[in-house]
Amino acid sequence: MKTFSQPKLSLAALLFAAGMVVGVGLSVVAAWADLEAAYYGFPNLASASFNGLRCPVLMAKDGTETVAVTISNPAKREISPIVAVRISTPALPERDSISIDIAPGESRRLEWAISSENVDLYKFVFVYALVYSSYPIPDKEATCGVFVVDAPVSGRTILIGAVALYALLTGIGLFLLTRSGLPRKKLQPFIFLAGATFLLLVLSLSGNWIFAAMLLTVTILAVVVVAAFWVQD
Repeated sequence: MKTFSQPKLSLAALLFAAGMVVGVGLSVVAAWADLEAAYYGFPNLASASFNGLRCPVLMAKDGTETVAVTISNPAKREISPIVAVRISTPALPERDSISIDIAPGESRRLEWAISSENVDLYKFVFVYALVYSSYPIPDKEATCGVFVVDAPVSGRTILIGAVALYALLTGIGLFLLTRSGLPRKKLQPFIFLAGATFLLLVLSLSGNWIFAAMLLTVTILAVVVVAAFWVQD
């Protein structure tokens, strides 16, 4: 296999590192918003968690986005749960309650618009959803957060662009590193770090901020390992 010159090897490592910065940065922003939402001060009224609440990861400061609640009926009869939602504002949270009928095997999706009027703590929008019990479904609740950015484009556009940039930089950097002739012991940490960062991004964007925070620690340790192998003769 052809061995790269030091400048080309450094360029490959630089591209890879830039991709890692974008991926980890995006993961931290997503997990940070959900962490803040969990401790924002919303009530704790249910013993079970709810996985049907969805918030956008990012929102432009002057833009609007949509938060959604999806409820499925696994029972063999119609259920009529009440869905209560609270959305942050600089003062008291906005409140809304809706009673819906869901046929057996059916799913219903409810949506609420959020805007700059819902921004609190300078850079966040927080959402709380409570689904009251309707046999056989128990009370369930969930929170999520949105990170607000000062940008002229939508949060969705920024998110797609950041994910694409992460994938491009990381992919090109890792490809060049695998073709560089690096010894296996120096290449393996890069591969591990790429996998850890990808999983970190998936967990953060899907709202699993607890596991994302744990994996972030592992990722930081992996960065230290990569740096140590990189400078090793």
